[in-house]
Amino acid sequence: MSRGRMLGAAFAAVTTIALAAAANAGAHRNPARIDLQERFDHIGAQVHSLTTRPGRTSYYIDEGEPGWTPVVFIGGAGTSLEAFQLTEFARTSREALRVRVISVERNGFGESALDTSLGYADYDAEILAVLDHLGIDRFAIMAISGGGAYAAHLAADAGDRVTSLHVAAAVASTLPGRTPPGACARTVDELNAANVAFTHFPKVWWAVAPDSPV
Repeated sequence: MSRGRMLGAAFAAVTTIALAAAANAGAHRNPARIDLQERFDHIGAQVHSLTTRPGRTSYYIDEGEPGWTPVVFIGGAGTSLEAFQLTEFARTSREALRVRVISVERNGFGESALDTSLGYADYDAEILAVLDHLGIDRFAIMAISGGGAYAAHLAADAGDRVTSLHVAAAVASTLPGRTPPGACARTVDELNAANVAFTHFPKVWWAVAPDSPV
């Protein structure tokens, strides 16, 4: 079955279930007199794919219209493209301001295949390839938390193509005096073991002390 037919069948099934539930619940409105919607409501940004180099498929979202102000969005540590959805409580304002958001999946997250040989420069190359594909020359950058390092590298590599750089609660653990001794020499396995507290117990990671004013 084609994707279109599958979506059509799903929509018909959901509509049928909703009508039956309304009828059984004794709803005040007559389901037969309701003008049913013909399209799905927005439930998240559509993820697109693009071959940015031989053997490498990049995944990205592009929310907005051509001609709007393009902004490359980079989420925090350990987040995929879905992090963008957490900002869409302000979707109405974003669209009123005509802001077009492009976000490219980082290596190993979401549908992106993990390649341990890739670094910051490779991610920058993927972003710029996506922007070129979309016909976007100049753009702003917005990053949150752990995305700050990626934003800094992108700004350095893109040069004059960057119109502005915005970071929110960005971390700087690699600055002199902030990096734990030997941290940069750790293997992937050692880093994974050290990050278990963050990945497996996020409530503890985000917790505050009992006497904190927060």
